[in-house]
Amino acid sequence: MSCVSDLDEFSASWNSLPPALFSVAVALIMLLVWMGYGLARRPVKNQFSPTAAAQITESSINPNTASWASLVRIPGIGPGRAQKLLNWRQAHQTRTSQIVFHTLSDLRHVPSFGPKTVARMEPYLRFPAVKAVSSPPP
Repeated sequence: MSCVSDLDEFSASWNSLPPALFSVAVALIMLLVWMGYGLARRPVKNQFSPTAAAQITESSINPNTASWASLVRIPGIGPGRAQKLLNWRQAHQTRTSQIVFHTLSDLRHVPSFGPKTVARMEPYLRFPAVKAVSSPPP
């Protein structure tokens, strides 16, 4: 048997389906394609529950000292962003100052930390208090 005759047999059997059954088969195929497309576009949810996020809020995280595991627990911050923050922090710390992030806006310097990401992180972060510089007595 040749491939052409197999194709002719398949085509003949497909065309011999009753119209109602053919319509159901086409609808089923379209539904499966649509569902697959929807699943492929679904955003990946954070792997942590809202209760874990609530626990983080109670004990805010200092981005200057936080570990990778602590950063990953913040909603919207995955393993990649946590590592980018750690890399940035390590590259910009000095011997005299371990504090790289003084305010929330300082996080915008980290690659892939745009305004929306930084805004989402705000409730979970705390920054060191800025000491007021006193002027010498007159």
